[in-house]
Amino acid sequence: MAKALGVTIYDEYSSEELTRIALECNGGVYHLEEDASYIEVVDRDTHKNITNGIGVVVGTNLINKVTPLIRYWQNDVVTINSKVKCSCGSHFRTITKVNGREMDCIISNNEKIPASAFMDLAYNWFLKTRVSVMGLKYQIAQVANDEIIVYLQNGIYNLTKDEESLIRHSLYSLIDKSMNVKIQYTNRFIQTSTKFKPVIRIFD
Repeated sequence: MAKALGVTIYDEYSSEELTRIALECNGGVYHLEEDASYIEVVDRDTHKNITNGIGVVVGTNLINKVTPLIRYWQNDVVTINSKVKCSCGSHFRTITKVNGREMDCIISNNEKIPASAFMDLAYNWFLKTRVSVMGLKYQIAQVANDEIIVYLQNGIYNLTKDEESLIRHSLYSLIDKSMNVKIQYTNRFIQTSTKFKPVIRIFD
């Protein structure tokens, strides 16, 4: 879009509960929107504030007067760096990386890979490899330390073995080659809350 329109596109990091959390500046840095939400980044175990490093987002919405949210545990994992002096002139604190929801991360080689990375893969099953999965409900579930099951909706498309292989091997661009990846067809997906999660980890 940027190339077609001849404009620069900047990112916004936000949520329904906390509204604008951070906006990307022309230097590629995410500045916390201090006047929209007060954001704390805390250690998951000790709940102590982190000024530099990786932690969980806890936010207080400063705009929502109808349903106030105070110290709302967003469950997003981010990397904060309060010491960055940005060339854009903003003095708001900065986030250098949005790692995604920790509960939805897939773990490979002790590395937490965010759900968004796997959802991008799923988009590209059709866009890049032309696998016939448009409109097909899917779920990528890590069921063990060394095993992932890709659940595909049963009875919608009959994928060929080659198409299944493309899906299976696409995951190895993110995870270690030693992990076992299976494909199963189902109409009963894993539901751990009212919100359906296309990427889920079901073991600690």
